[in-house]
Amino acid sequence: MPPVPQPEALLAPLLNPAIWNNRVIAIAVRTREKLMPDLERRVDSLEGHMAHVVATLDTLATNQNHLDEALTTLTEAQIRTQEQFRETDRRIANLTSALGELIQQMKSGAN
Repeated sequence: MPPVPQPEALLAPLLNPAIWNNRVIAIAVRTREKLMPDLERRVDSLEGHMAHVVATLDTLATNQNHLDEALTTLTEAQIRTQEQFRETDRRIANLTSALGELIQQMKSGAN
């Protein structure tokens, strides 16, 4: 019957750091080789999505500028319209006053 190895003898290769380092490196290389194509696809996809987001934000910014310009134009038009209404109201008030004076003069002259 062959001699039974002692537990220390069985564990010695497992406790050798050089063996572990080589195994860890080999596992890391295999894992990297398996994961890299998938990660590269994901990065490409994310870059594509990012480019789309940037283009969308650029379009939104451009549209916002157009809306700001339109709002400015509408605001200026509203201000001009209000000024025209005030001027029209003044003219009507002046005409009403002049008509009132004319009526008073006609009544005074008729008496």
